Amino acid sequence: AKSFNKFKKVCLISFAAADHPEFRKLLEYLFEKGLQASFPSLRSDLLRYEELGLIKKLGERTLTIAPEVASENLALAIGKCISPSVTESVAEEAYKAGFKQMKMYFMYGIPGEREEDVASIGNLVNRILRIGYNGIRLSITPWIPKPHTPLQWEGQEDLKELMRKRKIILKSLRGGRVRVTFFNPKKARIEAVLARGDENISRAILYVAIRNNYTVGAWHKAFQEANVDIKEYANRSIPLDEKLPWDFIDIGISKEFLVREWENFHKGKAPLHCRLRLFS
Repeated sequence: AKSFNKFKKVCLISFAAADHPEFRKLLEYLFEKGLQASFPSLRSDLLRYEELGLIKKLGERTLTIAPEVASENLALAIGKCISPSVTESVAEEAYKAGFKQMKMYFMYGIPGEREEDVASIGNLVNRILRIGYNGIRLSITPWIPKPHTPLQWEGQEDLKELMRKRKIILKSLRGGRVRVTFFNPKKARIEAVLARGDENISRAILYVAIRNNYTVGAWHKAFQEANVDIKEYANRSIPLDEKLPWDFIDIGISKEFLVREWENFHKGKAPLHCRLRLFS
């Protein structure tokens, strides 16, 4: 192996580093070489005490995980397949391994979300705080519909409803050891337009690119110039039989499969990959 004398720290930029079958061996190798390492958010259900201890020894002060939701029914519905109780257990193990700070990513405004699902974010964070953490940072983003997913037909909630739910989250949090960052709902709406856009969106993209101005106001002006109705693209629920702008792109997953998973979602049935994991 080459000498690591010139390097003191490496970054594992994969969003699924913990999924690797040799993840623990990789951590051990980095530790043996005297290196430090940093990680993006990790899947909490794959982290054990041994891995958490190695991550701490590699210099990470804050454990970053992405539960995304904090209620079990919503976790299964969107295909996270990770119970909030698992997140809580990992937080306990991480604290034993020496972590005193945590960062967590959540979403809100998910189709079918109930008010108690929104408040469960604060409830979960409050329980984790009681473990003994000095501080928890939360990054919370409105749900954005994405092509080639079972929820691509669902519209994003309007700004008024997103702001109402944001207040519910803040009200559910207890104590002063939590720092919350909300992604701007207006920016999330722009992302929804771009995600579900067709050829008409190209004029708006060109407009902001030429001016090198990507502020919310610039995008709104661009959409206006291109005659793009923001609510039509971002907030409208699309009928299943409507032709989608991205239908011609083959990503290896059939539209029929996505329709079945969309139907399962509305029946409260977990996605196929969750069912396979739960009963394997």
